[in-house]
Amino acid sequence: MYKIPASSQSPSQSIETLCAALLYMMSYYSHSKDPHLASEIARHLSWLKDAARSQGYKGLDETAGRLLALHWKNGEPVH
Repeated sequence: MYKIPASSQSPSQSIETLCAALLYMMSYYSHSKDPHLASEIARHLSWLKDAARSQGYKGLDETAGRLLALHWKNGEPVH
């Protein structure tokens, strides 16, 4: 389960930070195909899914879940 970092960020700010990190990593991954980065993307998607669920963001929870299931199984991209 996602835990809100011990910072002054609100839960929605934490979700925003996760989304920003994911967008950055995914845009970089499209050029690098780095397996470690793929693993990090999957891990961050899992965190985002948990955080979205805990805050009641059903659409974001479902989207992160679909991305994990369809494109990032076991920390590796699915092509």
